[in-house]
Amino acid sequence: MAAKPDLKDSSTSHSMLDGMKAGDSGQWDRFALLFTPLIYQWCRRAGVEHQDAADVTQEVFRAVAKNLGDFRRSREEDSFHGWLWGITRFKILDHFRAAAKRPIATGGSSALVEWNRLAENVPEVLESKQAKHDIRTIYRQAVELLNTEFEPSTWQAFIKVAVDGRLPKDVADELDMTIGAIYNAKYKILRRLRSEFQEFF
Repeated sequence: MAAKPDLKDSSTSHSMLDGMKAGDSGQWDRFALLFTPLIYQWCRRAGVEHQDAADVTQEVFRAVAKNLGDFRRSREEDSFHGWLWGITRFKILDHFRAAAKRPIATGGSSALVEWNRLAENVPEVLESKQAKHDIRTIYRQAVELLNTEFEPSTWQAFIKVAVDGRLPKDVADELDMTIGAIYNAKYKILRRLRSEFQEFF
């Protein structure tokens, strides 16, 4: 029986961002899976309570849908990651401002002081160290999104070599594959990652 072919060869697939701009609902769903964990982390890191972080995240997605056509990489240092953080920061500040206007009975003047303090401490930009951690978070999510698109042996080879850092020869022996097949598996999946997600890294 012939082996099942891998899906979505990168030579024909479009990037997720292209699909989103074209109104592809499937790509919007994948975008939500890719970025929800990161946006939620940003909200919690800024001091947004657990029960409110999901609501702020939804507000971020609405803003992205409305403004995606405005995203441009005019300068080398511009990134989607930075653009998304800017939107998220704005929505976090909106959340704190709205909380500060709620009836005093929900916490008195001390609550108002706390909301204002949290708003004042939301950074304008991400620190480079934190940005690198966030990129790794996005990368891990992107890898997981591709899991079902490849044969199990191809996927296992990629994870063991590219993610776990094991030697191709050892992985080839373990999976009963040739070393050439191991390198090919790594190449095919990395090519898919670049094809669909490169604009996000």
